[in-house]
Amino acid sequence: MELLRFPDELLIATGTFLRPRDLCCLIRVNRQFHAIFEPVLYQQDACESHPNTPAALMWAASNGDAEIARKALSRVKVDKLADLDGGLELLTTLAIPRGHYEVVKVLLASGKVDVNEEDKYGSRPLISACLWGADKVRMAELLLSVDGIEINTSSRNGTPLLELAVDTGNLELVKLLMSFEGIELTSKKTPGRTLLWPAAALGHLDIVKFLLGTGKIDPAALNEEKGMPLLHWLAIDVEKGMDQEEEMIRLLLAADGVDASARDNSGCTALFYAAQGSSVDLVKVLLDEGTDPNSRNHDGDTALMHAASGAGSAEVFRLLLERGADPNSRNHAGYTALMYAAKNIRNARRYPEPDDAPTRPLNGAAVVVRLLLERGADPNSRNQDGWTPLMFAADVGNADAIELLLERGADPEVENNNSHSATYIAYAKGHFEAESVLLVATLEGIP
Repeated sequence: MELLRFPDELLIATGTFLRPRDLCCLIRVNRQFHAIFEPVLYQQDACESHPNTPAALMWAASNGDAEIARKALSRVKVDKLADLDGGLELLTTLAIPRGHYEVVKVLLASGKVDVNEEDKYGSRPLISACLWGADKVRMAELLLSVDGIEINTSSRNGTPLLELAVDTGNLELVKLLMSFEGIELTSKKTPGRTLLWPAAALGHLDIVKFLLGTGKIDPAALNEEKGMPLLHWLAIDVEKGMDQEEEMIRLLLAADGVDASARDNSGCTALFYAAQGSSVDLVKVLLDEGTDPNSRNHDGDTALMHAASGAGSAEVFRLLLERGADPNSRNHAGYTALMYAAKNIRNARRYPEPDDAPTRPLNGAAVVVRLLLERGADPNSRNQDGWTPLMFAADVGNADAIELLLERGADPEVENNNSHSATYIAYAKGHFEAESVLLVATLEGIP
């Protein structure tokens, strides 16, 4: 081949005028041409791509070819990759998320990467490693070995690095980051929102155990945004049926500094929220820890009232009453638990009793009404507006509850402060079955 007789300098000069695909063809001819024209190809790619990232470098970062990355970098005429359009994204969106460890090493060793700089999406290499890395721990270790790396970095929305790691559920990554002196353990955005909050919210039980075991996290801290400690918030999740939170609550209660009787900003203890659900075990745990079943929040409500106004099960009511909850306690507006139970339309739509019961099965609200009446609740108690439990049952059309209240001596003729009786209230709301029951009771009471 005549070209082989040409001096290398002339061949290189000729190569600068060729198209990339022609250079690729020459490179494949033999080893001599490969050695001569490959640098020309990389140089041409770097020059023609500028100010964009060379295609060869992007391909290497995307496909994990460290050798091509090294050769392409040698031709890049910038001090920092960030000076190229898409340069830093080679790390944050390609090499790191795809787990190309050797390519990342090459990029870091080039001296052209500022590991603390943000890409155009607001992400940094270490954040990318913790969130998207295929091997998060190994990649994070590599980045953390770089001198001057900032460990107290955060995402664009202000979420700290350690919290991002907790969000992933990767316990080993959390351990790695927490081993660094000076790493921030609390959220600057929300005082009192410790790392336990995201760990618990996402169900990372192993991370919750680890964080509690370090002794570095305050398990009783008050989250200022939520207005409550973690214990209360977990009790709410249990009320929603999230069973794993029960185990987390037991872990919290066993931790130093956690008081089962602690109150949130509304004056509620965790028992208030637990009572709204169906977890008898959780209610029992809190009572066993010494929580007062008759403690009141800022509105004067008790846990029994919260249970009556929520989806509290009959078993929860029985337990609270057995532990001394007063069925006739009144809040600041004069409401009793019986009033809340009588008007609880959500519970009125549930039928917890079996269809083959000896008598017609009662709806959920009526079951609670019956239980409270059996424990001495006053059927003729009145709130500040003069409303009785019977009126509240009439207001929602709960005929089952009305019959139970009447059987226990509720007066159908008494009127509220607006001179309305329970019968009138049922009529005005169009609850004709409830109205009929009340009319019969009223007529039977007339001599």
